[in-house]
Amino acid sequence: RRARISVNYDLIGRSDDEIQEQYKTDATKLSVEELLYSATLTENKAEQEGIFKKTAQIYPKDYRAYNDLATMAMEEGNYDAAKDYLKKSLAINNNAAEPNINNGIIAMLNNDLTAAQTSLSKGAASPALSEALGNLYLKQGNYAQAVKTFGNVKSNSAALAQLLTKDYMKAAETLTQVQNDDAMTYYLKAIIAARTSNNSLAVENLKIAVSKDASLAQYAGNDLEFTKLAADAAFKVLTGK
Repeated sequence: RRARISVNYDLIGRSDDEIQEQYKTDATKLSVEELLYSATLTENKAEQEGIFKKTAQIYPKDYRAYNDLATMAMEEGNYDAAKDYLKKSLAINNNAAEPNINNGIIAMLNNDLTAAQTSLSKGAASPALSEALGNLYLKQGNYAQAVKTFGNVKSNSAALAQLLTKDYMKAAETLTQVQNDDAMTYYLKAIIAARTSNNSLAVENLKIAVSKDASLAQYAGNDLEFTKLAADAAFKVLTGK
């Protein structure tokens, strides 16, 4: 799962209802912190985007709204839009941690690890840096350093680093604590089970992974991690082999 960096906001003052009412009547009367916080009061993505755009309009010298728009674009896989928002965010504050980390994540996705490292080096002030750096070390093939850098992060990437250093027990423990587990969470669980000769558990986890992402069926069928499952009837049905 990709890491995406936004900013946390501390707010002292109006109640949630007062903030939402003020936004409807005259958003310019809200502080930048109140505006950004108001985006956390709705689950509607379009409304959140509208709030961030309004915030950038009212407070054009604050980098945070542009970074949050970039974060939303990254979540939607719209990396071109994310880059544009990040340029605006960094033009306001070139040393801000969160947009630099987001910039680094995009550079990693483009396999530009040098640019990624440069951007991430400016993210020291963010608590999200360890996860982003861990992903960088993982992509560089420095698995031991990735494990060390992830620390107590509970993510698919952290578990993958642990798996690649053959700490299967720790990787399995990490995967049980991943929030919003997805297809890859169960695919990694299947690999751990296969590596520890628990074929039935491997197939069970693969079934869940494929139920969440059907494309993994074909991928698993060609994955050398599951060579020992080739004769398993359930595995054959699942992968069409």
